[in-house]
Amino acid sequence: MKFWRIGIFTLLIFISAVTIVLHSSCERNVCDNVTCFNGGACNQSGTCTCPVGFEGPQCAIQSSSYFIGTYVGLNTCDDNGSPVPGTAEIDSVQITQAGNVDFVNVAINTNRTIQYITGYISDNDAIYSIIVATDSSADYIQRYTITLQGNTNLTINTYSWKVQHESGGDDTTIQNCYFKGTKL
Repeated sequence: MKFWRIGIFTLLIFISAVTIVLHSSCERNVCDNVTCFNGGACNQSGTCTCPVGFEGPQCAIQSSSYFIGTYVGLNTCDDNGSPVPGTAEIDSVQITQAGNVDFVNVAINTNRTIQYITGYISDNDAIYSIIVATDSSADYIQRYTITLQGNTNLTINTYSWKVQHESGGDDTTIQNCYFKGTKL
């Protein structure tokens, strides 16, 4: 009887040792505790690969959320000198299949005047530049420089030239306005 007890005890120890060795030598799935949202997929390094339009460690951040919003601030023009309260609103963003921002719609509301402009993002850094095509005709040119820094500070420079032919000469009026706002 003693022999059987020792044999069973030895067999149990052997099975336990083999189980521990086999369990510890198995590879664990790096994606077991990783959750990816919005159609993201866990990759071999255990991080999420996000679909176009989403980013962040779990693909939970919509890329356009960096841009869309209302920015409240002051607008100052060279011809006026005193700052006027105003807002700028980025109301829509379109992201291409390659993940680039195709266009951004901006509405600038200062001193009861609303300007609607459309541009695109030139690069995706901590400071985004929104490129707007120059608006021009035979008598008028308007150019914008727009930057968005850190998802919160929007700066818009508006340069306007108007050639006044009515006075009989090429009298040019230049207006430079500067809007600086913070996202609500």
